[in-house]
Parts: sequence; C-alpha cells; structure tokens
Amino acid sequence: MNISEIKNILEECEIAPLKRFGQHFLIDANVAGKIVNSMELTAADKVLEIGGGLGALTSVILNKGCSLEVCEIDRKISDILEARFSSDKNFNLIRGNFLDYKFCVRDKEKYKIISNLPYYLTSSIIFTLMEARGCISEAVLVMQKEMAERIVAKPATPEYGAITVKINLFCSVRKLFDISKNVFYPRPEVESAAVKFVFPEKPNYYVEDMALFDLMLKKGFSQRRKQFRKILAEVGRGTDPVGILSGIGLDRTARIEELETGDIVKIANCLKGK
Repeated sequence: MNISEIKNILEECEIAPLKRFGQHFLIDANVAGKIVNSMELTAADKVLEIGGGLGALTSVILNKGCSLEVCEIDRKISDILEARFSSDKNFNLIRGNFLDYKFCVRDKEKYKIISNLPYYLTSSIIFTLMEARGCISEAVLVMQKEMAERIVAKPATPEYGAITVKINLFCSVRKLFDISKNVFYPRPEVESAAVKFVFPEKPNYYVEDMALFDLMLKKGFSQRRKQFRKILAEVGRGTDPVGILSGIGLDRTARIEELETGDIVKIANCLKGK
C-alpha cells in the first residue's frame, strides 16, 4: 500500500496512529519485499509477525504460502487485518500483547519471527525472544538504527555494551540494511535498520551464574573506562581479579568495553568458581 491508500483506510476506519503503540506503518512495497525476502521463506515455514500494522509485511509473507500468525494489540488495526486476510487459510490473527504470547512448538517446527518493532518496546521484545529461543530458528526485526548498531557492535567501539554481549550469548546477529524514515507513515524522527537474529540449537556460551553475569555487565558497562579488575574486585570480594584475568590470557589493564563476549563469560565463570 502507498501512503494515499493508508491514509484512506485510516480515515475510513476513523483511526489515528497511536504513539503509545509506537505505530509507524510501512508504506513502501519494495522495502517490505526486501525485509521478507531476507528470511528466505518456504511454504513449510511457520512465521509469527509481531504487530501486523496494516499488513505491508503480512501480505508479502502470505504470498510465500507459509503458515502465519500475526499478533496485534490494537483492536481497530486487528479488525483491518482480519477483514483483509481472514479468507487466507494460512492466516491466523492473535489479538493481544506479544509479551503475553505463549509459544507452542510441535515436531521441532520452530517459529521464524518478523516485525517492524515499536521502538519503545525493542529491548523488551528482543529479550522475550531470547527467553523463548528454544522455539525460534531466526528473526528479522526492523528497529531504530541506533539500537541496531548497538546490537551488532564490536568490542572497543562506543556502541558496544551490555545488550550486545547478552544477545551474543544466545544467537548470532547481523545488520541487513538501513531503512529510510521516508518509507513509514507517520514519518519517524530517526532512521531504521533491519537486523537478522539466528538462534542455534544450543546457546553460543554457557554461563554458570546468570545473575552474577548480569551484575558484571551492569557494573562494568556503567563504568566502561574503568579497568575491569577493579570491577571484579567489587563484584567478587576476596577474589584475585588480576589472577583471573591473567589465567585466561588477559592484561590486568583490560576494560570490559575491549573484551569479547567469550572472554567476559570466562571471567564470570571463573569468578563463580572462586
């Protein structure tokens, strides 16, 4: 749909895009096709779309012939989706909040997730997917470009942070492409990007004590320029921070912002062992 068609639908249904739901409708069919095609869907796939909007991605997915569930929280938008797509046997509308969604996997048929995310819920939705990772094979998510760059950041860059490390525990990620703010209505104030998450059968790293790991990340990245041995001295009182770092081949002056996810996991597991 183009912007004129979207405005007509919204006017006919007496709907205004809601800021509280972060609604920015995709209006470019080429971009919608590019996002969906990055998933390489087949008719055998089971797809879950988080927030169907007015169906820009929905229509492209259904054209692939795969099974699609669309989770939409807005009642009026849900009515539009049902009117447009309910005749398609592969379409199933879930009215409600995705954060309350219950994944159900049978015969190892995992979900593929797709979404033009509401910016304000990006972190919450991503971590919900992390928790349900055993039910998901991959996800393609459109989000604020700044958040995308944080998620795929490398060590020793300003964007690298706790969310980067935490996501690296459970999946591999890569930014697919940037998306102009001009392809949305209403037009957001920031640029967007599509990011692909691939979930392996097992986590990339094993963390012995997740609460301890999270505490290390929180303290470390809140003081990212501080030498990490000083953070470790605070987190694990009575331990030998320099000994832990040297034991895994790291310099005593290392900062958390310089460390790979695997090194941070090793440190946390060593600290737990002490």
